[in-house]
Amino acid sequence: MLHVYTGDGKGKTTAAIGLAIRALGWGKKVFVIQLLKGWETGEKRLFEHLASQGYPLKHICSGPEKFIDLRSPPSEVIKEVNRVLDDAFLEIEKMKPDLIIVDEINVALAYGIVSLEKAYRLMVLANRIDAELVFTGRKAPKEIIEKADLVTEMRKIKHYFDRGVLARKGIEY
Repeated sequence: MLHVYTGDGKGKTTAAIGLAIRALGWGKKVFVIQLLKGWETGEKRLFEHLASQGYPLKHICSGPEKFIDLRSPPSEVIKEVNRVLDDAFLEIEKMKPDLIIVDEINVALAYGIVSLEKAYRLMVLANRIDAELVFTGRKAPKEIIEKADLVTEMRKIKHYFDRGVLARKGIEY
């Protein structure tokens, strides 16, 4: 099954991470790929701890250590994101996880950083190994939405960022 969490509201990554924790709680194998997020996050710290405790979890991140203008991403970011995804295909084949999360792939697709063909390959692989697949990020392409089994749109009604509140450790990252 393909789950898509998209929209301009807060909570897409948070929902996916919650699903990962739920799956781990039931002994399921989880593979998390975070694209365009090279900075330190709470989930990265937790996943490192859980993996060190023997939970069946693989977590990889790629991307810059700060926000970038996605309308003109540096070529090294594009190369790194695609290299990480290519490496992930091999690791997923070996691990055969029950749940695969590809955080921010919708954004990477929308800005041409990742091709739709690569997203389709992930769908085929997940289907072949009978894994749930989760794509997160704003701007989910219509082609992905059409293929999804579940689409949740997080819609911003009100957000404290609009008042100038900056991202906070433990809340936004």
